[in-house]
Amino acid sequence: MKRVLLFAMLSGITLLQAQNSDGDKRTIANGTWNLGGTLSFGVQDTQSDNLQSGWESDNFSMSFFPSAGYAIADDWMVGLKTGYSFRRTEQHQPADPLDYNYENKAESISVTPYVRKYFGLTDKLLIHLQGELDYTALWNDISNSNSGRTTSRIDQFGAAIRPGVSFFVSQGLALETHIGALQYYSAKTEYDSGATEDNNSFQLNLNTASVLFGLSYYF
Repeated sequence: MKRVLLFAMLSGITLLQAQNSDGDKRTIANGTWNLGGTLSFGVQDTQSDNLQSGWESDNFSMSFFPSAGYAIADDWMVGLKTGYSFRRTEQHQPADPLDYNYENKAESISVTPYVRKYFGLTDKLLIHLQGELDYTALWNDISNSNSGRTTSRIDQFGAAIRPGVSFFVSQGLALETHIGALQYYSAKTEYDSGATEDNNSFQLNLNTASVLFGLSYYF
């Protein structure tokens, strides 16, 4: 689905650029406010009917990432994005004589200040580069009928540069997308057993699985 949406957007960008190459280019004027965000919600139930190893799985997820920005100069914006996400996965094997059950609950909050530079292509279309710093706290709670319950907390700090597109469907409302990121993050995991784990990563990710869509209102 993301590939279809991305292809449609890129096709629209090409068409608009061809039709408006001589038209006015939009500028995000100094003093402009931007309110936006992304919201997702998902429910999925799956099962296997194998008599010996059949299983049932229930998955629920939701996330909400509001953001606000202010243009400190023409085509330069500073802002703040916050976020909350929750995911629960439950698995059950009715055929297991030990009545195997598994549950994983993950919850996170994040705070992300950013700086964004816009480049106008047409009156409706702009591309932008966004530099950001990020802090995310994540809690995991895993219950397993074979091995009991374990909990952990992850504190993650990161920095990223994200390319993006803003397409204005009206004077103030824009469909926006970020396509991957060049990013670095450092994470520390603390388990309820007292053990800790450190993880550092630097990566360039431009695949369609990392495409993020959202709406923004400029005023």
